[in-house]
Amino acid sequence: DFRRSGGNGAYTTTPHFGVGDAIANPDAEGIDQDVLAGLTASAVVDNSGIIDVQATADASVPTFAPDDFDSDGTPNRAEANATATGINQNVDAGDGLLVTEAGILASAFFNNTATAQLNVDALAIAVGDTASAEALAFGVYQAAGVDDEVLEATARVVNDGLIDVGAQATAT
Repeated sequence: DFRRSGGNGAYTTTPHFGVGDAIANPDAEGIDQDVLAGLTASAVVDNSGIIDVQATADASVPTFAPDDFDSDGTPNRAEANATATGINQNVDAGDGLLVTEAGILASAFFNNTATAQLNVDALAIAVGDTASAEALAFGVYQAAGVDDEVLEATARVVNDGLIDVGAQATAT
């Protein structure tokens, strides 16, 4: 039984099981740009507002006796893994895409203006006999000219505003 809540970009995936295993693995991205072009490729994000990205994983298994084990005798397992990425830009140009020679330029650019905010949060909570939790949060990820040969590759972040990135994981 999976229940998904949210609506404006903040989603929570919470599995609800009886006794047994519980696993939650949400992955949230604010803006994802994958650009492939022949000679020149670029990805640009110009943020003058608020971008909120939240991933919450909540996996809980009851830890009461006498049924603390699965039918095969293993302890009940709770696993929560949350990943949140604010801006993800992957840019490539050149050989193997649309032309047979090296690309000229692959560029990724993120501009966060003075009044802008990029908020990225990942939260993972696991409760069970055997519990593990992992939370990963990335503000801006940029890769330019990584997969194909280009003459020039640039990746640039200009931040005049606020970039707030946080991750928290708890396993009990």
